[in-house]
Amino acid sequence: MKTRTITLTLCTVAALTGLTAPAFAQEASPPPSNAAPVTRVGRTSGDIANGGLGVGATAYLSGLFGPEVVYDFGLWHLEGMLGFDHRPNSGAGNAVSTTTFDFGVGGWYHLHLGENSDFSLGAAFGLLTESPSVGNGATAFEFEPGAQVRAFITPNVALHGGLGFIFAFGDYVDVLQKQISLAGQISGDFGFTYYFR
Repeated sequence: MKTRTITLTLCTVAALTGLTAPAFAQEASPPPSNAAPVTRVGRTSGDIANGGLGVGATAYLSGLFGPEVVYDFGLWHLEGMLGFDHRPNSGAGNAVSTTTFDFGVGGWYHLHLGENSDFSLGAAFGLLTESPSVGNGATAFEFEPGAQVRAFITPNVALHGGLGFIFAFGDYVDVLQKQISLAGQISGDFGFTYYFR
């Protein structure tokens, strides 16, 4: 009985202490903002697809193809490409091999930046050499001005395609004679790049 009285007395004291304790003020939560969220159109320097080193592959309809390295400076990007091919051929009853070496560099100014894409104007320069093991080789220099579109399917992966003109200079070996040529035609390129950000 004594234990029950002590327990009841302690519970009564605790309840009265809780009721008589001073109340502390709490900060009221701020009212909800009626301002609409800010939405941006396009990109600025530092956003997705701006800045960074990338590697990938590209192919031009003119024949220049291979792995590429791209550095994106934000308002423009620079790309370099290197290709090598060595394969055996059979020609005129003799087994010969042909070695092809391609080197290209291009610069593209981002004329318009989209949400996950950009439209660029620029040009690529290419050097192509073909060296058969039998006979004389051929060398060509190409200048390819045009436009390029990059579409970023993720923040690190871009697909690109372009269209322009090819101006090819060089000496090509013919069976009968060596000739100098200047040729112009429509060009196109496509490829992909992975950016390390």
